[in-house]
Amino acid sequence: MTSRPQRLARGGRVATIATTVAVVAVAFAGASAASLGGLRSNSLYSMDTIQAPVIPTTTTIPPTTTTIPPTTTTVAPVTISCDSFGNQAPTKNDLNGRVVQPPSCGNYQWKVNAGNFKLAGGAAFASEPSQATVVGPQVDMTVEITMANLNGANRSGGLIVNRSGGGGSGVMLVGVLIGNNSAAIRIKNGGTTTTLVTVPITAGSSARLRLTRLGSSVTFRVDGAIVATVTLSGVQANLLSGTGAGFINEQGTALRYSDFLLAQPTP
Repeated sequence: MTSRPQRLARGGRVATIATTVAVVAVAFAGASAASLGGLRSNSLYSMDTIQAPVIPTTTTIPPTTTTIPPTTTTVAPVTISCDSFGNQAPTKNDLNGRVVQPPSCGNYQWKVNAGNFKLAGGAAFASEPSQATVVGPQVDMTVEITMANLNGANRSGGLIVNRSGGGGSGVMLVGVLIGNNSAAIRIKNGGTTTTLVTVPITAGSSARLRLTRLGSSVTFRVDGAIVATVTLSGVQANLLSGTGAGFINEQGTALRYSDFLLAQPTP
């Protein structure tokens, strides 16, 4: 762009130079807006709007563990016979010869094989070592009874399965509590007692006992928990061929027995 000289009455040359400088300044200003040092105006805009690089991040989710508590299933035995010891019978307070009560428990009859068992207050008790059984239909069986007054010295009693023979000289398998701190599985053969296993336990003053014979397997439970198991030898299994089922008082006059149950064997 050229400037046209303007002449003034005074100082005409100065006025011409001033006009030229003004035009150049305007042109430079326009140029600085269009370009600056080789950078376009849109390049300046781009520098202002550059974003910081995105740094990828990794999130670690800790694994979760779900623990499913074990479940315990107690199989209810199928009843063969029972006795509450709470109903009167023709034998009054004598267990020997009594038909199990109530009538829904069947037509099984008690026999006191040794000693004596009497009834009082819905429980049986003995004044000396005693045994009482009913004759069941089979060798494999489960028997249950509740024992009370366990917490004392010189007290031992429990359950009988597989009894055969007469009087106190019979053959039988027994599961007994000795006080409230140990349990044992024994074979009684006449006057000989063979202890198969003895284990420490913790019981209260009363406990529910369950003894099961199933083939060669014998399981003893106290209050639903397995406390002892044994596997019979072939000789022992053949020896224990009787079907008598009941309970035994080995020692102590304070022990009380109630709610007898004879049932199909449960593992």
